[in-house]
Amino acid sequence: MALNSQRASSRIIFESPDIRFGLWECPPESRLWSIENTIGPAPVIALPWTAVVIDRNNKSRSLMDPNSVAYYSPNELYKRQLASNKGDLCGFISPSLPLLATILGEAGLDVTNDAPPFKVGPAVSWATAAHHKLAKSITDNTPPPDLVIESVLMEIARETILKAASESRRKPRQYRSISTSRAHADIARRTKEVMARSVSDTDAEQIRLEDISKQVHVSTYHLCRVFKQQTGESIAQHHLRLRLRAAAGRLAWSDHTITSIAHDFGFANHAHFTTAWKSEFGYPPSALRRTSHCFYDRARN
Repeated sequence: MALNSQRASSRIIFESPDIRFGLWECPPESRLWSIENTIGPAPVIALPWTAVVIDRNNKSRSLMDPNSVAYYSPNELYKRQLASNKGDLCGFISPSLPLLATILGEAGLDVTNDAPPFKVGPAVSWATAAHHKLAKSITDNTPPPDLVIESVLMEIARETILKAASESRRKPRQYRSISTSRAHADIARRTKEVMARSVSDTDAEQIRLEDISKQVHVSTYHLCRVFKQQTGESIAQHHLRLRLRAAAGRLAWSDHTITSIAHDFGFANHAHFTTAWKSEFGYPPSALRRTSHCFYDRARN
């Protein structure tokens, strides 16, 4: 799934007046890990393929992985911290300001902003699979018509922003103290980091709840309760979606068999993987490898 580069690269693979689509790669040996980075002159929606920690102006530190989406303002400063032996890989979408304003308005947000008011949001599974499929077809010189590409990219931007806006309105738990609130947020963050490290580009380690609790230094009961309160999903749900969304990249970018991919990401067999995949994505994993452009319509249903 790597882009076969030995240094950081940003590559635009589709561009129209309303939206751009590109691929980003920053290998572990790049100097960009040790310096401050700057987003370009347009807003960016980043769809991570690997785990990476993003620190924005030393104010907020967020783990980005295939279960999340990152939102950047034009010219925003940030630093990255290595969390995967594959470095920082992602697809990214840059909507025009008029398109962004339209989507923000639909989400009930301030349309005068040049970026959404949130920095991180949850991934949308069909968008994860669709952008991998789209990127692979474009880089293989077998793209769908421009009309299809542009409409799919707009729908990805729309659905990820709407999902993040909905999540940001989720009523947070009321804590008796700021210290407790921060401690619980830290537990959820560290738990996500442990799970992200267990799911790499080549393999998904078998990990138990006890293993996570030991690394986070809390009891298994407290871990499960706090994680659900902080994220709205169980640890098992988060880990399953992380494995499936990471597997989507392998399905799109490699010729490995589905059975092999199932085993790599911790599923007992082809049938177990297919059942879990269909439950999350709504279609069998083999559909991701079909050449039909109708895939994108099926993905949205």
